[in-house]
Amino acid sequence: MFERIRTRLFSPDTRPNGDSAGAFGMTLQVPDAAVCRIDCRDSLRIVSVTEAYAAFFAASVPEITGRALTVLHERMHTDDHIAHLEALRHAMRLDTGYRSRFRVRREDGNFVYLDERGTIHRDADGQPLFIDSVLTDVTENHRMMQDRDVFRDVSTDMYFLIDRNGYITDSNAGASRVLGWDPYEISARPLSYLIHPEDREETEDAFALLTKSGRVDGLLNRVRCKNGEWRHLRWTVIAEDGDDLYRAVVRDETPMLEADREIARFRLILEQNPEECYLTTAEGTITWCNPAAAESLGLRVADVQGLNLHSLDGTEDAEGHDQLLSLLADGGNETRVLRHLHRDGHFVTKRLRFFLLREGEAPQTRVTVCATGHSIETELQQQRVLLSLIHISEPT
Repeated sequence: MFERIRTRLFSPDTRPNGDSAGAFGMTLQVPDAAVCRIDCRDSLRIVSVTEAYAAFFAASVPEITGRALTVLHERMHTDDHIAHLEALRHAMRLDTGYRSRFRVRREDGNFVYLDERGTIHRDADGQPLFIDSVLTDVTENHRMMQDRDVFRDVSTDMYFLIDRNGYITDSNAGASRVLGWDPYEISARPLSYLIHPEDREETEDAFALLTKSGRVDGLLNRVRCKNGEWRHLRWTVIAEDGDDLYRAVVRDETPMLEADREIARFRLILEQNPEECYLTTAEGTITWCNPAAAESLGLRVADVQGLNLHSLDGTEDAEGHDQLLSLLADGGNETRVLRHLHRDGHFVTKRLRFFLLREGEAPQTRVTVCATGHSIETELQQQRVLLSLIHISEPT
């Protein structure tokens, strides 16, 4: 999916082929290296480990060697079991570098944070043979990141660090709040797992542009939440020269898109309304009106959009507009009589009823003012018709 930078445990001339373990044996001679080899052909069985690797799981080398990989889960945080196995299976299936982050319980009951990266060795047919991985203690780095995240996590936006293999290596609390995934669950999965299948190709194309432009703005896609729902996210991603990480600032557009759909349905209803209907911003700028409203001004609908509803009489009553918003803030409605200047030069007196529409969720709530009504002349005509009908119905 993305430009791949693979973790190499061996140089090209020493990489093992097939069942060869010579180069791995050389790696095991490094006393401080926490290295493990897993046999992919035998239900993910641990072939060999170094003492440093076994020590992370409070075990000896013989206690782990020859056992199924799940023996490591006895010390691993229960929330990380599935993500650990999924990261391995994904790497074997898609021929990507293996990476996983998980927590392991120490003898004192506290957890250390570990980062595991590895290379998959395959046979001539491309089938996985072994996974050779190196384990690194990133607990101290995790604590430093927590201190930094005190500031970053107050943001309502989401922040991601993504490596060139397409894995999210870091995320803020905003991502967990919106998507429901624990940070370590996110980092154990490739970004492609979270993206809606119909949006993956467009996302891949956008990330491919990063190598040329260094920046992507406005990418919109659907991202999977832990509960199975999909959220619409808008991405801004940058890639700096010489850096192996993409940095992404992401905003949840779902509330706004849902609000837009509601407004579209609302407009469809108002479109055929014989009364004048306006939708404006909180500042009074007309964003939409129906044909009846435009006709009352002698204008086209397109000519009305962008005008200020409260300056159609040739003046700008800012104080009166602020007072109107204050009255509407409690959820009620307000009726006002306004004079609007017709294109022909005469004034039309109107009685409009105002109320607020609040769209989206805090803190991205968007306020739209809705105004409906008709001219006083229309109202008088209706009264004249009503009086004439009453007069006709009276007995002679």
